[in-house]
Amino acid sequence: MDYTLNVAKKFPKIIFEHSAGHKTANNMGTYFGKNFEGSYLAGIAAGIVTKKNLLGYVGAFPIPEVIYNINAFALGAQSVNPDAKVSVVWSNTWYDPTTERQAAISLLDKGADVLLAYRGSSTTVQAAAERGAFASGNDFDRTKDAPDDYLTNPTWNRGPYYSKIMKAVEAGTWTNAPYMGSLADGRVDIAPLGPKIPDDVKKLVADAKAKILDGSLKVFTGSIMEASGAEKVKAGDTMSLEDILKMDWFVKGVDGTIPK
Repeated sequence: MDYTLNVAKKFPKIIFEHSAGHKTANNMGTYFGKNFEGSYLAGIAAGIVTKKNLLGYVGAFPIPEVIYNINAFALGAQSVNPDAKVSVVWSNTWYDPTTERQAAISLLDKGADVLLAYRGSSTTVQAAAERGAFASGNDFDRTKDAPDDYLTNPTWNRGPYYSKIMKAVEAGTWTNAPYMGSLADGRVDIAPLGPKIPDDVKKLVADAKAKILDGSLKVFTGSIMEASGAEKVKAGDTMSLEDILKMDWFVKGVDGTIPK
């Protein structure tokens, strides 16, 4: 983000957009999306299909973006299966197939029978499939990496926003206002559930998606307990987007550490 900001300052007549950033300039905006909504839906599917009640999560880095997706995944699973636990292993890389595979195998060896990876390669999905475990990736539909054992995963739809930005630049109406998309505007979604996922599970996921779309379901509405057992969000309260984007704690049921 800072690199983009520095370049933007050197070329004030050029418009820049940064994904997931939080700093802007006169000629630099930011955009992202509530991908935690997709993670929550993936969690619902995972919470039902697991037979061991242990879900594995390969996280890239211990930053809020990854942490709130882990928590959303866990909350989705726990909404249909209170016994579901999520074990987290950090790969500390955005892309390293070997490291990610090792992390995935360590979770499978621990007993996880559903895996999700945030960013990175397809090796987590492939490692899970080799063990007959369900797998979920991130960013885009990874069905081809495990056709028989694919669960689903949160996805991005960047095209409409890019088109909107280009038209705004051409029309001279572009602003640097931060943009945060969601399921409601199509910025984020989930991939189709895999062939082994029962129809009743698909219906539960579809029903939850409909509730998110109509506003009756908010992913981070309390009561939410943190891993220590203390109540972090009171019953009926909903976390602000600002607080979600600063999240540095795990919800109850998530096993892992967050290095400071």
